[in-house]
Amino acid sequence: MKILYVEDELEAREALSKYLKRRYGKIFTAVDGVDVILKSVDVGINKYLLKPIKPEELIGAISEYLESIVQKQKTLEPLEGENKKQIEDKIKKEFTSFLKNTTGRGPSGVSVFINYDKIEIKAFDAITVMEKNMIDNNQNSIIIEQYRKLFYSINEDAICNMVQEIIGSRVKFKQIDVYMDKKINKIELQVFGELGK
Repeated sequence: MKILYVEDELEAREALSKYLKRRYGKIFTAVDGVDVILKSVDVGINKYLLKPIKPEELIGAISEYLESIVQKQKTLEPLEGENKKQIEDKIKKEFTSFLKNTTGRGPSGVSVFINYDKIEIKAFDAITVMEKNMIDNNQNSIIIEQYRKLFYSINEDAICNMVQEIIGSRVKFKQIDVYMDKKINKIELQVFGELGK
């Protein structure tokens, strides 16, 4: 464990969090006040101990923090090498089939990337004939982008259930992005719990 001393820990946390992908960090501070506590929540601090801190309370907070890191790492364990590729391929196959069955036309390609507790699914050239005609004739890409986002939102349960059956863990939509100029639909899913359990 490394300790860094800074004058303004909230400012330091905010600056560091922009650059760190894994946000494993604990800040111990001697400041107090409701404003500081509220701002600390905004920058991602999830535990704040009020002074005076009892040694057992501090040890408990550190233990809880270390356990959360272990749980994050367990999420990765079943998804290494060939096992990860097989799961990504299965999601890709099922998602392609889902799009074809629900829209009448499958995408030209799908990519799936699992990274820690997130799954990113991208569908390429996943537009229907009607959507293509709307874009070609009237340049209504914004309408189609909104329609696609609505389509995925309406089908969130079906997509999440499909992915959950494959990975064995609960998932939920985190973000939907549609880029009609690039003909890409992207869904980011948050994984809850260990994958494969």
